Amino acid sequence: MSGGTVEVSRLPSVQTCDRRTTGIRQAAWVAALFISGWFGVPSALAGQRDHTGTLSGQILDEGTREPVEGARIVLEGLEREGISDRLGWFVLSAIPAGIVRVRVERLGYLGEFFKCAAHQPAALISFMAFTEDLKRALPDRITELVALTVSTELGNAYERHQHERLSLKLGFGESWIRAIEALDASGLPDAERVLQALTLAVIRRHGLGTSTELEAVVSAIGHEQAIALLMLIGRYVTHALMVNALELAPPVPSPLERT
Repeated sequence: MSGGTVEVSRLPSVQTCDRRTTGIRQAAWVAALFISGWFGVPSALAGQRDHTGTLSGQILDEGTREPVEGARIVLEGLEREGISDRLGWFVLSAIPAGIVRVRVERLGYLGEFFKCAAHQPAALISFMAFTEDLKRALPDRITELVALTVSTELGNAYERHQHERLSLKLGFGESWIRAIEALDASGLPDAERVLQALTLAVIRRHGLGTSTELEAVVSAIGHEQAIALLMLIGRYVTHALMVNALELAPPVPSPLERT
């Protein structure tokens, strides 16, 4: 297909997730339209009252031409995005008439988690946006501290392995990761010790009776980041509960197991 727009009246249903799948294949993608190219929403829309239309298409593997599930389709400058279904199809409605630029991204490590969560696509998109907003609100080191603490405490190896890899990539070091995963905070600097103490207190006490730990965090990083940290704890707890309930296996091994 050379380009343009494709009208799709109905998306195929999402396939039930397979808990036995342990990873996602790395691949280059192409769209059945122009990926990272320019799309024109039909000029005929100009005669419509709201001047909007529907942009739809299919994401395919560049090598095999097989459909790609879980691609993130972003309309740059319009704050609109969607996710391709198991057959690679996506539909974005109420797009303003004119030229729009489309970017397609891989969802990364979500893998089998995405296949299950995609039964609620709108909620999944909100979950992803929530995650990205909190990452922007906090330094990477705090984000990784929370992710590793929650995933270790709740036995979520699916996410823990990914954040071990990311922490190493960010240069935080193996000793720092191991200190976090020890869950006793003894090997952490004072500023990080209070962050982990609050994270564990919120989980273990269900958020009750944690005012002392919260006050220490506010003193260390301020009110705004303290609220972001509480939200981030909730985000990683949500992921852990879902992964554990679905019995999802880690998509990659822990990088610490080889050392």
